[in-house]
Amino acid sequence: MNQAWQSESGSKILAFFCRNAGKEFYAKEIASGTRLSAGAVHQACRKLNEEKYLNRVKRGKEFFYSFNY
Repeated sequence: MNQAWQSESGSKILAFFCRNAGKEFYAKEIASGTRLSAGAVHQACRKLNEEKYLNRVKRGKEFFYSFNY
């Protein structure tokens, strides 16, 4: 089974969170900051959350992600 951080999208997202430590972002902000498509960000963030690399909190209609220290 391939882990999410080993994919190009997953590694770009984790690098983005390393550069922005301690902050929360919603998927559109992550897509803009990583130059990935929104679909790729949603899929990778969901997998990274399942693997406990990212925290996910729902506020209203949006899911916010942060690095899980």
